[in-house]
Amino acid sequence: MKLTNDEELAYGQFVHNPTQAYQAYYDLAKKLYGTRGVSSGSRNLDFYMIPTRGPWVRTWLAAPAQGKSTVLRVIAFNEANRLVMEDATDKFYVAHISYEEAVDAQEIHYQRNRTYTNEDFWRGQVKPEDIMKGGLKRAELPIYWLGESMAKSDPDSPPMTVDLCLAGMRAIWKVEKLLPSCIILDYVQEIEVDPRFANKRTEKIVEAMKQVIRMGTLTGCAIELGAQARRSSLRNNPPLPDADDLEWAHYVYQKSTNTVGLWRPWTTHSKDPDVLANGIMVNGKNYPLSPNLTVARPVKHRPGKLGPAVPMEIDPDTLVIRDFPNIV
Repeated sequence: MKLTNDEELAYGQFVHNPTQAYQAYYDLAKKLYGTRGVSSGSRNLDFYMIPTRGPWVRTWLAAPAQGKSTVLRVIAFNEANRLVMEDATDKFYVAHISYEEAVDAQEIHYQRNRTYTNEDFWRGQVKPEDIMKGGLKRAELPIYWLGESMAKSDPDSPPMTVDLCLAGMRAIWKVEKLLPSCIILDYVQEIEVDPRFANKRTEKIVEAMKQVIRMGTLTGCAIELGAQARRSSLRNNPPLPDADDLEWAHYVYQKSTNTVGLWRPWTTHSKDPDVLANGIMVNGKNYPLSPNLTVARPVKHRPGKLGPAVPMEIDPDTLVIRDFPNIV
């Protein structure tokens, strides 16, 4: 009996008989065996939360200025360095999709061995020739940006949708024969969605999350996703966001494999004399307050149990995480 075009497409793409399903499961086991997954950058957090596997989506949930973008950059930086150390840059790269701001304005974070700070750069105190010296080192770090750029500005350019990001990754494969080892996406509430699919804010985010899940499935990549939490979450006790603090759409929490809430105590307690003197309490223990102190708390951990909040220090200039001892 002749199949219609739709039937033929569905049978070839979406129907999996028992033998095919078992083979797919076996192939996935071969892919996972002996690998570590995508690390959070914190040994302590990795102990409590399984490193992200493709096509999992781990959502980093934070109110503004609480370290969401910094953590995502740390993950990208560490994953890219892992590819360098394992001599795998001829096969893989890290895809960093950013809706936050222009690529030009964020590239500073991936400049290796630089001697100037982010503040120096934005104060106009960095000589362009000093940046040129680091060009070769940067080229060795396999992080590809997908985002708007002032250098490539075009008033007629289309909005950067998830479909266009997938097209960009297909082009990288066709031109350079490279596949993404993981995808960094910052952040879900800013993803461009065709108005034909959604008009209301919440509907747009639901549609965006559906597309993120599809991206993970089609690429087989782990996705580290940023998500904005309400500012009111900073009034929580402690000021760590939870599922109900996710701005605009609970659907993002529902569809994420794992979710981690972030909080930078310096932004909420830097004027508290008692905290300045004695530190901030996390899990019944005090930790010294500093601008780099960040607390991560697993909010959802689908393959395992939820662990405790994990304090760490993250340097946004060097993208280095320092774990505290005696956490695990």
